[in-house]
Amino acid sequence: MVASTSPALSTTPHPRFHTLQLTGGHLILTLAGSVIFLGPVLVPAAMVVADFMASGFPGCTVLSSLSSHICIVNFGSGHRTLDVNDPIKTGSVNNWSLVTSASHWLKGVKVVLAHAAHVTSPLCALKGFFRASAAVLHLIAEPIHYSADATAPAPPMPTVSVGRDRLFAALGKTYTQEEFEALCFEFGIELDDVTTEKAIIRKEKHLEDDEADEEDEEVIYKIEVAANRYDLLCLEGIARALRIFIGSEKNPIYTISDVPPKSILRMHVKPETSLIRPFVVCAILRGIAFDEARYNSFIDLQDKLHQNICRRRTLVAIGTHDLDTIQGPFTYEALPPQEINFVPLKQVKSFRADDLLEYYKSDLKLKKYLHIIENSPVYPVIYDSNRTVLSLPPIINGAHSAISLKTKNVFVECTATDLTKAKIVLNTMVTMFSEYCENKFEIEPIEVVNSDGKSNIYPDLSIMKMEVPLSDIVDPIGISLDATEVVTLLNKMQLQAEKSSLTGGECKIVVSVPPTRSDILHARDVMEDVAIAYGYNNIPKSKPKCMTTGNRQPLNRFSDKIRAEVARAGYMEVLTWILCSHEENFAMLRRKDDGDKAVIISNPRSADFEVVRTSLMSCLLKTLKHNIDHPRPIKIFEVGDVVTLDGNRDVGAANNRRLAALYCNVSSGFEEILGLVERIMKVVRAPHLQISENYIIPSNEPEYFPNRQCSIILNGKQIGNFGIVHPEVLKKFGIPDPCSFLEIDIQALL
Repeated sequence: MVASTSPALSTTPHPRFHTLQLTGGHLILTLAGSVIFLGPVLVPAAMVVADFMASGFPGCTVLSSLSSHICIVNFGSGHRTLDVNDPIKTGSVNNWSLVTSASHWLKGVKVVLAHAAHVTSPLCALKGFFRASAAVLHLIAEPIHYSADATAPAPPMPTVSVGRDRLFAALGKTYTQEEFEALCFEFGIELDDVTTEKAIIRKEKHLEDDEADEEDEEVIYKIEVAANRYDLLCLEGIARALRIFIGSEKNPIYTISDVPPKSILRMHVKPETSLIRPFVVCAILRGIAFDEARYNSFIDLQDKLHQNICRRRTLVAIGTHDLDTIQGPFTYEALPPQEINFVPLKQVKSFRADDLLEYYKSDLKLKKYLHIIENSPVYPVIYDSNRTVLSLPPIINGAHSAISLKTKNVFVECTATDLTKAKIVLNTMVTMFSEYCENKFEIEPIEVVNSDGKSNIYPDLSIMKMEVPLSDIVDPIGISLDATEVVTLLNKMQLQAEKSSLTGGECKIVVSVPPTRSDILHARDVMEDVAIAYGYNNIPKSKPKCMTTGNRQPLNRFSDKIRAEVARAGYMEVLTWILCSHEENFAMLRRKDDGDKAVIISNPRSADFEVVRTSLMSCLLKTLKHNIDHPRPIKIFEVGDVVTLDGNRDVGAANNRRLAALYCNVSSGFEEILGLVERIMKVVRAPHLQISENYIIPSNEPEYFPNRQCSIILNGKQIGNFGIVHPEVLKKFGIPDPCSFLEIDIQALL
């Protein structure tokens, strides 16, 4: 992860872009004899060039340094902000996005900036070339190392694939593609692609298109929906929402069937489930009529929910069962894997639970869920009254209760670590497919009896009431509507609304939020639905009533200057996680946890993210460990935040910006770190900072070698320390060579 110096890189001659050199870890661009310094080669993970510093180029002014998203440059005749979210051409080269600005933005200079849409390592080197021709500067970046801490790109918006003919049949009307695209736009969703099922399969298998067969294939519409609209993740939900939007159907009323207390089925929860997945909610769809398309949609909705709100089954796992094959009451238990035996779905022989997980390690679909429970001493399991296993959540259901096209009564159970999300998932499943039940939109409840004796009835289909002032709806949108018009628009968006009586001279709208609209949490959500129903294109354009000018925070500007200074000293920048394990933050650094310093994560996703770091030391040592094979010396640094407990803050903790640098070689390099300290203290020296000549005093910190460490003092307060890292610390991190380390509180230098 450390870049070695490459030979000078030349470019095609051009009047404005002449030559480019890679010198001492920095990029130097020569423009007709003048030089623009493009900063260090290695920069924070989402950047390629840390900052622009121009000199000698007439009319060129740098207004802002290049951050992970944005760069502002003035070429004399006006400036323009380049942002990755702008509607401009994007492409992908070696996991980096190339953002191309329109030429008129920079008055004839077209620039290609690199933005890390998919960061593959905390350190990425420029390993390629700049090419300038026809007033275009191209940047090609290639990551040289894949770190264990690589981050994944943000997931895309959910896309639902539905058959066009079946969708139009559900809507009761046939549309041309252009008409349907317009309808989707008006409703706030998007027709993303039009394809066929065979074309999708051919694309996945990289086969050539067979145009002769395409005319006979069913057309598939891929519809992109909002990530928080779980009710639109299946054809049934999309069709129902569009029918209500165009006025061909009224909002359905979802009801709980009237079951006598003695006849209601029960799910008993054992106390051991609190060790693994403490919550379960259930419901029954009675008299459901499946055909092949409905059945496939039912299964597909489960998969979509698992990938979306369920967070790949870590928060919620859905199980569906043929109620006629099992016998209540049911029990939800947590047992050692050796005590669980059953025949899993699509299998013919019985497996012990631990053997089953070992078997599924070769299964492409299920192996990605095994980590959720495989290290737990107990596994969650659901039994019926005959001790038949219904499911081993969140991995697999039992074969005995598998649903099919002939299933008439479906038992739906959701086990979870988050009860709120479990309720949302259950409501979505049963409300979407209750339209196929014998009694339309009616769901049979289940009583869940908790281990403490308390019981709850699920599903909870109660309607949430919201009273929103009319002004809070229309004023932020910038339109003038009366209460009757607002009520009509809300009804189109599946929100039952009515005008309330005047209160204090102010008109209010009473909104009834159905169980399908879990995304409605605040008055602003109501306002957004009114804006969608009204039509964003119909909102009149107006000039802002006030003008504000943004600026960078002094601390961020100062941090970038520190970054540039350390980079000029030959150090390469890294960007690491702010979360780390408790052991890395304390024991591996020979520090004791007194309980008064570190912020502890109450429910960490893994042991690697247990606390918020209180020092940058462990992060740099981990980075060094993953890149220990690079040539010596290895010189890396980071400017980032640490978090410590602070009772004087309203949130109970405070962020603190630190600079940390690490030097690794065959010798300790104490003089290298000392030189960097002296350089930093020299360049930040300002009239308001009274820095004593004796700002370095001996210290006694456990992470450093005794008598080879110092503290940095400013105005009588310790603001940092540096020294040779203790051999025990290096051994715990797996680093064979001696290292010197520096950490300074740069906020104290402002």
